[in-house]
Amino acid sequence: MKSFQFSLAKMRSYKEQVLEKEKTALRHLQAEKAKIETDIENLENHRKEREEEFKNSKNGLMSNDLMLYKFHSENTRLQLNNLYEELKRAELRIDAQIKVVVSASQEVSGLDKLEEKQLEEYKYLEAKELQEEILEMVANKSAEEEQ
Repeated sequence: MKSFQFSLAKMRSYKEQVLEKEKTALRHLQAEKAKIETDIENLENHRKEREEEFKNSKNGLMSNDLMLYKFHSENTRLQLNNLYEELKRAELRIDAQIKVVVSASQEVSGLDKLEEKQLEEYKYLEAKELQEEILEMVANKSAEEEQ
């Protein structure tokens, strides 16, 4: 009997490549999300520092300084709002990509299970063929002894 070969090995190989590509895309999306989170954290820290500076120098502020502080506060607030919106979009893209990865993983898993079943069937047929060969040898031996 010829050696076992999974009939859909090329298909599984292709599906594994697709799965790896999708996992890589997911990692990139997660890295983008982490960068956005870092940007938010840095901007929040910067905003807090500016607030502390403002609180510490209330007595010596000129109207220009106050206007500059208000402008900076508003600008920071807008940047944070944009970053939080970007973070929401990134999370949605990640959720969608996770679904793609899970689907691709299930396809590979299904092909792995199919290969296991084909291998079991191959082993069963191999054992049956071996059993038939043994029975044939015994029958031939018996026939030789009778003659």
